[in-house]
Amino acid sequence: MHCDEAETIAEVLSLLEKANSTVDRHSEGAQKSWDAVLVDLQTPDLDAEEFALKMCGLKLSPDESVLAACPLIAMTSLAEQPKAEALCDRGFSGYLLKPVRASRLLEELLRAVKGTGEVDRVVAANNCDLPGVNDRSNAVNCASAMRILLAEDHPINQQVILEQLAVLGYRADCAANGQEALDLLAARPYDLVLMDCQMPVLDGYETAQKLRVIEGNDRHTFIVALTAHAMPGEREKCLAAGMDDYLSKPVDLDALAGVLKKYELGNIQLETNSEVKSINLEKKYLCETNHPEVLETATVSRAVAKRPIELYNGEDAEGLFDRTRWEQLRRVNIKLPHRLLQAFVENARSDLATASIALEARDWQAVEYRAHRLKGTAANVGIPMMSDLAAQLEHQARHCQEIEELPAIEGIENILTNLLSYLKRVQEFVETQIVG
Repeated sequence: MHCDEAETIAEVLSLLEKANSTVDRHSEGAQKSWDAVLVDLQTPDLDAEEFALKMCGLKLSPDESVLAACPLIAMTSLAEQPKAEALCDRGFSGYLLKPVRASRLLEELLRAVKGTGEVDRVVAANNCDLPGVNDRSNAVNCASAMRILLAEDHPINQQVILEQLAVLGYRADCAANGQEALDLLAARPYDLVLMDCQMPVLDGYETAQKLRVIEGNDRHTFIVALTAHAMPGEREKCLAAGMDDYLSKPVDLDALAGVLKKYELGNIQLETNSEVKSINLEKKYLCETNHPEVLETATVSRAVAKRPIELYNGEDAEGLFDRTRWEQLRRVNIKLPHRLLQAFVENARSDLATASIALEARDWQAVEYRAHRLKGTAANVGIPMMSDLAAQLEHQARHCQEIEELPAIEGIENILTNLLSYLKRVQEFVETQIVG
């Protein structure tokens, strides 16, 4: 694989113009000058949109522009990701976040040249065996790629964490319950499991216990708990089940980056008798660890994207959404909050309908489970009032499993009514401000 360098955009354009004026692409054995252009968005004199327009103006033939044959790939910092996202609608084929991982660079190059007849040549130049470039469920099969399994039952929570992993340069397989996770772990080795604690069929605690028995002394797969339970004793419960670390939901991007770096380095000595360490501490972005070098290498930008959230000022939206959470989601993908809201409406409607049916049947475990799901997803998409109400519903349903009292039942009915009212407001916002 050959690479040429240019220090300025003017130099890039000059090289492209010169190359395409001297090469007869229709002659036998003719080759393109370059297959892709990597553009650092911090390059001096760069106006990225204007550059893309000029690339469109350069013609290989009357019907084909240089841009069509030579895709643009932006390179940028996490803080400037919204700018890179916007450029994908203005001529750029994709972007990479700095520092750029080798596996992500190869993947993006393969994606950019797909369909141009160059894929086989690019693959042959590398010693990595890659799966389909758009297959999110498969990890890049390179020595530097961390093999991650995400065990999470809710599709919205899956989407958020997968998007967070992708922006940090990782991929993961998904399991919807603990038994699926054990089946995948039996089929192939993983370096790390991100384990939701509350899942159907087999929860995270039982899954961790079973995995430790299966592995014995032959192997130790790191397990990081994902839980919405911010209660005393939760860390000890995770430790007792055989887990190694703890992330509270909704998961913060920088906290996730810290824990991934911690276990990717490969020099962490597991101390099974020590306390499980919380990655989400009161002082944001500080990770508790016995290995300070982890934090030094976890180079994730602490800056929040400068572009403000485009929250609408309509009466129905006022005070309904958590702007801070939306900013965090926009750091991952500028369009992610709106996509999640649309999915949330359908999922929440289903959870509330099932909870109402369970209420009529006095199936308090089913009510508690649906409330727990709703609590987590509402927090994840930035609707704190619904998350708080769902937490109350979960608590009341758990109480009714012990003592079924009329005031508690009436309280559950009132909470469900309030949740439906909030959901209607969210739905109206989606229909009028996003879809409409």
